[in-house]
Amino acid sequence: MTDPQTLMRKPWLAAEPQSIWDITGDYPYGGTFTNCLALVLPLHVTDGHLLFELLPPAAGFSSHISPDWITSARRLILVDAQNPTEAYFADEQDFLDDRS
Repeated sequence: MTDPQTLMRKPWLAAEPQSIWDITGDYPYGGTFTNCLALVLPLHVTDGHLLFELLPPAAGFSSHISPDWITSARRLILVDAQNPTEAYFADEQDFLDDRS
């Protein structure tokens, strides 16, 4: 498990499966991705490894992103435009409630 200080600087290292993120980083073989929408893949699909998938997939580059390639990220929460204080997914409501 990653230590708490690292998780404060890099919360994406403990990203929950199927959470949505805005990610920026560097491919290890050259090139960058900047402010890309990404979904954390379910662990049963990745043999238990944390892996992000770009939405939509990147043309010419891998659409699967290792958390080690990410240099900055922020978690995104889906809300209804008519009621932005309520999370679309009930299990994410606590994230919104913590901000108020």
